[in-house]
Amino acid sequence: MAVLEAEGHPFAEVRFAGLAVRRTTLGLHSGFLYQRRGGEPRILHLAFHYDLRDDQAASPFRWAQLGLDDVNKEFLAELAHRVARGKPSIAYGFNAAGIAIDPESGEVLPAPTGHGLTCATFITALLRAHAYELVDLDTWPERAEDIPFQDKIVRLLREHGASDDRADAVQADIGSKRLRPDEVVGSGVLPDEEWAVEFAKAREMGDEIQQELPPLAD
Repeated sequence: MAVLEAEGHPFAEVRFAGLAVRRTTLGLHSGFLYQRRGGEPRILHLAFHYDLRDDQAASPFRWAQLGLDDVNKEFLAELAHRVARGKPSIAYGFNAAGIAIDPESGEVLPAPTGHGLTCATFITALLRAHAYELVDLDTWPERAEDIPFQDKIVRLLREHGASDDRADAVQADIGSKRLRPDEVVGSGVLPDEEWAVEFAKAREMGDEIQQELPPLAD
């Protein structure tokens, strides 16, 4: 059974809220797909450090329905809209502890020094604003294969003008648990009764997504 909607399936078929994923030169990238009543489908995603984007939903992203009922997905679509409208400056970082989104205003509350979000943990923070804990991060292992990616991110932070204090703080978290985009999207497809998803199931779903995504175009 496919995890993602078929390639070319219109984003407008999303029932208020879904998840999106695509390949990039750095690896997979994920976002929150949403559509308000009478509106166009959009993807809210943390592209990088202080770079939250609210884009019209389009290829090469692929998408999937979120495993919630339509009533709660509509609430989340409205929250995504409020977050996008507020244009918050969200720091990139591997440690998401203490970062929260206000469910009424959509304001991203100040993060502890050195903490930040990734494209994947931005999605979990958005869901947590409505009291949904998507994954059981306690079951995630620290994976040595994530270290080269984390090293590369720190180099990019320095190259793109992040302060030394910020880059040093993120560098200190290299080797920490990483929630990958395919694991978040794969978990979010499951019915919410199965949330908070444990690592083994999330990785199984992520492997399915990896198989369904086309190779990165040259």
